[in-house]
Amino acid sequence: MLHSLHDALYQFLDFDLPMSRANADRIFLELLTRDGFGPKWVYYAAVRIFGGGFRFFTRWKRSYVGKRVPL
Repeated sequence: MLHSLHDALYQFLDFDLPMSRANADRIFLELLTRDGFGPKWVYYAAVRIFGGGFRFFTRWKRSYVGKRVPL
């Protein structure tokens, strides 16, 4: 469930959500801490390191929605 909230925050960052990616990641860490998740720092580090790449890929993929692309 925690990752679902984090994923939703990332999705809405591109639609003028009044927060940064770093804020979304900190919320994820706070939720992991609240729930007593053991390897929280590993998950948080992975999100900080790879999250930007996934956002870039998602934005690139969405840029082609509804467009005619030659094969």
